[in-house]
Amino acid sequence: FGATVLAGSIPAIVVGLVLFGLGQAAVYYTALYYVMQVGSADVDAASTHEGLIGLGYAAGPSAAALGVAIGGGTAAVVTTSLALPLLAAWPAVRPWIRARSR
Repeated sequence: FGATVLAGSIPAIVVGLVLFGLGQAAVYYTALYYVMQVGSADVDAASTHEGLIGLGYAAGPSAAALGVAIGGGTAAVVTTSLALPLLAAWPAVRPWIRARSR
């Protein structure tokens, strides 16, 4: 998203949108994978899946807003936009790491 907004040319915008789309696909896939593996595809799995998607949609703009609040420079916005979602994803990644080590 940041690459798209900060792009100075049409090719850069296209690259930014492609990366944004890949990021959205990764969020959707990982949320679905998490629900199917960790949630054992129970009846509540659909609500967990949608909740994780909503959390992802809220975490990105919140991280960017935090970057603006702490300094507002491009580096602050990009750093918080990348760091906060990575930290938030850790609880979802841990069960996958444990399952892979078995």
